[in-house]
Amino acid sequence: MGESLAELYRRMQISPSLEARLPEDVGDGHIARVRTPQGVSLSAWEMRYHRDTPVEGAVGDEMRLLFCLGEGVEWQNDSGKTFCVRSSHACLCIGNGTTERMCYGSGYGYAFHQVSIARGQAMSMIQPYLPGMDIGGLVQSLDGRDFPITRDIRRLLDSFDGLGRTGGLGLMRLECRAHELMALCLEQALGFDGHAGLHPDDLSAVRSVRDRIEADASSVLDIATLAREYAVSTSKLSRDFKRAYGVSIHACVIEARLEEAARLLSSGQMSVAEVAERVGYAKHSQFSEAFRRRFGVLPKDY
Repeated sequence: MGESLAELYRRMQISPSLEARLPEDVGDGHIARVRTPQGVSLSAWEMRYHRDTPVEGAVGDEMRLLFCLGEGVEWQNDSGKTFCVRSSHACLCIGNGTTERMCYGSGYGYAFHQVSIARGQAMSMIQPYLPGMDIGGLVQSLDGRDFPITRDIRRLLDSFDGLGRTGGLGLMRLECRAHELMALCLEQALGFDGHAGLHPDDLSAVRSVRDRIEADASSVLDIATLAREYAVSTSKLSRDFKRAYGVSIHACVIEARLEEAARLLSSGQMSVAEVAERVGYAKHSQFSEAFRRRFGVLPKDY
């Protein structure tokens, strides 16, 4: 790791808040970080390296939620454990004071958000809501667990803009969002859907369908094909999904497509026609009408 990059990493460890560009000799990108008065650390990274770049750093005794919004990555710690997080997925990691190492590939677009909180503090927060459970053992069992980034999680991640400039009561809002992210991620990692009554195999099937929708709604197969894949009837899959999530598969797909469309339009990098095609609408007019019903405005005015 070059001296300029090492210095940036050092500053991030000691500064309560920071906004910085990636060193020009290393690549292009932006890094922001803030630590709240209650010790919750939030950071956002966007990076593209000029050459393959190995990096390493010590991690504290903490629970980390890493959200991958760009190219996926893999890394190792001193204990020999390998972690991996795919694009549009999150990973729950437990730091133990060891050093972690990875290598960023040349030319790839990396984008991450991260929430970190001391392990003891995290367990104290979780314990009242899961009484009777061994929270220490539970948290340790989740080390390295990855799961798709849902719409609710992505909505909260969108509030990470301007981290390094946040202060005052803005930090309180960030803490609340970090706590909500922790709850959502624990539900995802543990598979807590809160829908008693479904057989575990049936719940596993509808959860898998939901994860596919959340990951890429534009490529989700029709219900009949999905039912054949999971060896159940169309009516049973539809009934179980609605029982578990309160909406039909079709409604879930439409909602996911429109949420993704709104995100793409907000970026300002794609035309309305390109967005419509990206999220799975063959007809521009059909997309515009569905978008208007959902958000109250036409896509071109969003």
